[in-house]
Amino acid sequence: MSFKLPTLSRPRRINFRSTRTLRLVLLILIIVKGLHVVWTWPRNRFSLWGNQATTTTPLWNTLPGTTGLEGNAGRYWRPRPTLKRTLAKPTPLCLVTMWESGSLPDYIRTSLDSFGAARQGEGDDAFAELYFFFPPSMSIRALKTLYGGEANWPANVHAVDIGDVHEDWKREGWQGFVGDHLCRLYGVERMSEECVNLGKMVDKRFAEGGNPLVQLRPVYGELFAPWISTSRCSSWAWADLDTVWGDLGGLLNAPLYLTQTDVFTIGFGDENRVYTRGQLTGFNQHKTPGVNTVWRKCSDLATIAAATAFFGRDGWAALDEGCTTRAVIESGLTLTAVPIQEADWGAALVRFENGILLACRIKENTPENRNLCRTAMRDRARALGTPNRISPFKVEPTASTPLVLEQPAGWNTTCSGWLPLEDTYCVRDGTLWDRNAVWAQIITDRGISAATRSVEYKHPPALDPRTIRVPVPSSTSTAELEILEAVVFHMQSWKKRLNVTDHPLELNARALRDNTAAIEVFDDVVDGRSNGVTIRVVEP
Repeated sequence: MSFKLPTLSRPRRINFRSTRTLRLVLLILIIVKGLHVVWTWPRNRFSLWGNQATTTTPLWNTLPGTTGLEGNAGRYWRPRPTLKRTLAKPTPLCLVTMWESGSLPDYIRTSLDSFGAARQGEGDDAFAELYFFFPPSMSIRALKTLYGGEANWPANVHAVDIGDVHEDWKREGWQGFVGDHLCRLYGVERMSEECVNLGKMVDKRFAEGGNPLVQLRPVYGELFAPWISTSRCSSWAWADLDTVWGDLGGLLNAPLYLTQTDVFTIGFGDENRVYTRGQLTGFNQHKTPGVNTVWRKCSDLATIAAATAFFGRDGWAALDEGCTTRAVIESGLTLTAVPIQEADWGAALVRFENGILLACRIKENTPENRNLCRTAMRDRARALGTPNRISPFKVEPTASTPLVLEQPAGWNTTCSGWLPLEDTYCVRDGTLWDRNAVWAQIITDRGISAATRSVEYKHPPALDPRTIRVPVPSSTSTAELEILEAVVFHMQSWKKRLNVTDHPLELNARALRDNTAAIEVFDDVVDGRSNGVTIRVVEP
C-alpha cells in the first residue's frame, strides 16, 4: 500500500496593488523600512571606538542618535534613530554637551534654537553641529518634552542616549559609561582592582553632585570619538547650555580659530588672566590630533591612581578651566583666547535677531532705556546680518604686542580665585582693551618667545561698538549706550533668577533663521527693583 504525505499548499502572493487599502499598506511598509533603522547593541561595548591604532575603517555604518526635525515632526515625519558614521565632508566645528540627571530647564530650548538659527557654512552645510548626550534615566524623551513631545529641535542638533550604545550602560547610566571608558583609556582591565576602585569613586562623585562630566571635558575628544572624530568634525568644543548663541559661522569661520591655533577659547573681557573658558573651548583635532590626549598632562587625570584620588575628594573643582589650561600651555600647544563672549553682569538687554547676537550696555537699566537699546540693536542687526558675511578675523591683525604670563606666588596675588595656584596664569602688566578693536591673546608658552603675544583686530564700521548717544523720547536729554556683538551670551547668574520664559513652540530655530522671530533676555528692572530675569521669543 502506498500513500502521499500531505503537503502544505504554496502561499498565495499578495498583490498589494489590487486595492487602494493594500497600496496604502505597501506605502507604509516602505516608509517604516526606510526611516526606522533598528540599532542593535554590539557585543563589545567599545566596538564603536574601534581599534585606536586604525581609525580609518569604521566598524559600524551608523551611530546611535536622533537628529532634530526642526518643526517637521508629526504624522508623516519621524526622526531617524541613527546617525551616519561617516560624512561626505567633516563639519568645521562640533559642540559637545550633556545633562547628568533630572529634567531640562526651559532655557535649554532657547539655547538650542539660537544655535540652530546660526548661519550656515558653505552651501547648505552647517558650520557647527551640536551633540547632546543623555543618560538612560532621562533619554531623549527629556528633550522631546521641551519640544511638545516631538523631535522638533534644530536639524544641526543631535540627541544621543548613552543607554542606546550598549546594554550595560542602559543599566548603569553615566557611572558605568564614565568608569568603563576611563579604565579603557588607562589600559586597565574592567574587572581589575584598580578599575573597580575607580568606579566606586566615580559613583561617589555622581551621587554627591560633583559634576564629574564637567571635570572630564578635556577628555571628550576620546570619550565621544565615534560622534566627533575627524571623519565627522574638523574641530570639537565643549559648551555650556545656559547660553544664547550668535553668528558662529560669521565670526569663527576664520583661520585664527580653524587653522592657526591648536586650542581656542571664547572669553568675556577678563583678559588679565588666561584660562580655557567653560562656555566654549575648541580643540583643532584636524590640525593637531594630539589635542585629544592633552588631558593626560593634567595632574588630576594623568594616571588611574590620580583620577581615583580626584574623584574621591570632596568639594568643587574646575579641571576644564584650570588643569586643562596648564596642560595645554605646558604641552607647547598654541592657545588663542578671544573676548567675544558677553556675560550677564554687564548687559541691560541681550537680543538675537537676523542671525546676530547683540548685548546693550547702558548706565541705568529701565524699561525706557531698554527700548532705546532695542531700537539701536535692530539697526545694528540689519547692518551685520548680511548674506555671505566675512568674519572680521579673516583680515590680518593691525597691531601686535608681547604677552608675558606669570603664576601667582600666593592667594593675595592671584588673578583667578577659584583655580589652584599651580593652574593659574596671570597676564603681566595688565590687559589691553580698546572699544574699537578686539585684542586676541595667542599663547605658545609663558611668554619666553615672541610667538606669545596679543594681536589687534580692528572692528569693521558696522561692528564698531563705540558708545553712541541716542535721544530720549519726550526729553531734551540723550542716553549713552554701547552695543557689542558676541558669539555667545552666558546666563551664569541670570538663570538662577529666571522669572518668565516665554518661548512659543512655533517660534523655533526656523523662525529665528527666517527672521520672523527674535530672542530677548533681560533683567526686568522697574523703578529700581528687579522683577527677575525674562527670556522671551517674540516677533521682531
